[in-house]
Amino acid sequence: MNTKSKSAASSPKKKAGKRHSVPGLASAWLSYCRDPKCREACGHLAVQLNGLLKIRVPDGLYQGVLKGLEDEVRQEAYLLLVGKYLAGNPELIAATAAGSRKEIANQIMKSICGSIRSVRQTMKKQRWRRMDIYACGEDIDAIPRVWHPAQRSSLWDLPFELQREMVFASLQNAIEEKLLKARSARIAMTMVDEGLTQSDIAKSLGMSRPAVHHMLAPVREYLKRDMEKREFP
Repeated sequence: MNTKSKSAASSPKKKAGKRHSVPGLASAWLSYCRDPKCREACGHLAVQLNGLLKIRVPDGLYQGVLKGLEDEVRQEAYLLLVGKYLAGNPELIAATAAGSRKEIANQIMKSICGSIRSVRQTMKKQRWRRMDIYACGEDIDAIPRVWHPAQRSSLWDLPFELQREMVFASLQNAIEEKLLKARSARIAMTMVDEGLTQSDIAKSLGMSRPAVHHMLAPVREYLKRDMEKREFP
């Protein structure tokens, strides 16, 4: 009787340890693949990916040179994931074509782990390099190795489609977290998606242009803050 209770108690732990699929992840990926231009699909996938990154890299995880940089690691990993690691994963592409949800989730998790590992290694090298430069600050030969802010890559250097997806993901997250009014955020998403101006929106809603400008002011401020956080060296 004790043996059965022990095995019964231990079996859920074994299942949890082996489980790689994430509820909703495969569905979000398949919806995105069916229509990559659909803002709702992009936003839903972004929420799933950001949620998993927060689970894999929780605040307070790192010590040493990366201590306190968990948020930066998550941001960098997300950009790498969206830009390369998903579309460049041949096994994920094959699983998508086969419609295997379990394998899709498994491959996305592998891509997430790979992007985190790559970013972590890169950031460690950057931090160590900077520490080396500071340590030998009296050496004039070390000065040219310090990056000037003007030499840093910018979020806005990314392809427009990727920028658009990031804006949609940011606004979708703001709607779900109730950081913005849903109506204002969705109007902003429509403007970006269809290339509309504030005058176009004003005409369609029967409002004045200043009224639309005032309504979208919180959206502009939110996006400015959120995009600034995503800037990466």
